[in-house]
Amino acid sequence: MKALNTKQIVLILAAVVAVGVLFVLPKGVVKKEAENSGKPAAEPTSVAATPSESKDANSDTLHKVELSPTVIKQITELKTSASKGNNTEKGKALLALADLFKANTKYDSAAAYLEQRAGLLQTGSAFELAGETYYEAYSLAFDEAKRQGLLSKSQELLIKAFDLSKSLSAKTKLALTYVESPTPMKGIGLLREVLAVEPKNELALYSLGTLSIRSQQYDKALARFDQLIAINPSDSRYYFYQAECLAALKKPTEAITAYKKASELNTDPTAKATIADRIADLQGN
Repeated sequence: MKALNTKQIVLILAAVVAVGVLFVLPKGVVKKEAENSGKPAAEPTSVAATPSESKDANSDTLHKVELSPTVIKQITELKTSASKGNNTEKGKALLALADLFKANTKYDSAAAYLEQRAGLLQTGSAFELAGETYYEAYSLAFDEAKRQGLLSKSQELLIKAFDLSKSLSAKTKLALTYVESPTPMKGIGLLREVLAVEPKNELALYSLGTLSIRSQQYDKALARFDQLIAINPSDSRYYFYQAECLAALKKPTEAITAYKKASELNTDPTAKATIADRIADLQGN
């Protein structure tokens, strides 16, 4: 079961208060697409080359977290492990390092270690994970120069991932990097290609749905989220965005029902509080 978590809710509120889109696309571009369709920071070359993690490596991300002495000790131990053994053993240590940094909301550091791991393992799945994590770091960064560097790195690694694996998952994630780039229509085209092969691909449908919300095409977005709920009725995000569309389309009763379902499926306190606020607004409280 997927649920909106605190990070997603913060992104929702910070990016587009009334919309809640995680993937950004200029409205004019999406509008044009709909009309036509009818509708990074330096990466380490070795473990030792990484900047000191005792400082906040992601100073411009949404959450600044100083590393505790315990975490710093774990990092030191994992770095040692990542410098020994065969590539598989090093890869396990690098993955553990990345997970540790993710747990402390330092996604660019996590991505850098995952990129190093991908270089060792040379597998499509390893490059996909690294590229996806750079995209997460991009979504959390505020400095525009850094954002573009992270996005470029994400795209580079996801291209490698798709070349190696031909995975639809990698292709969909690659599409999102193009959506954010100066060539967004290429990304939309890739999402359509994914759906042509796999009509029930959740990530592709979700991405096109959020893009439709971004361009205020709420009826088109609603159709996407209705379809997603039919495919996977246990994902709270789909009900949340369904409710956002219904609210925008002036259907408060249906929107409240969808918000309540999203809250029922969610355990994150921040997400539940946001949903409660949405319901209160619709009820005029």
